[in-house]
Amino acid sequence: METNTGNIILWIAIAVGVFFIGRKLALWYWRIDTLVALQQEQINLLRLIAGKSTTTNTETQETVQETAEPIKENKPANSSEIIIIAVLLVVILGIVFYTMHKN
Repeated sequence: METNTGNIILWIAIAVGVFFIGRKLALWYWRIDTLVALQQEQINLLRLIAGKSTTTNTETQETVQETAEPIKENKPANSSEIIIIAVLLVVILGIVFYTMHKN
């Protein structure tokens, strides 16, 4: 019974690890975190513009240009981070296959 509980805990830990690694890879591949940051910046600028709707157009543009943060460029993904994630995924899959064929 003890080994069965140990296997269940191991499988849960492996599933959680694979989930987080897969999530990190998906967010990196589709640049979701960068898109969310840019959309948040757009929302902030639109709120600023909406709050200044009683002023003239040139005054609003000057205010936006003064208060807006510069847009950050998309940096290429850190290759060492991707390599570490890939190695972790291989290790986890190796553990899974080892435990499956061990019994």
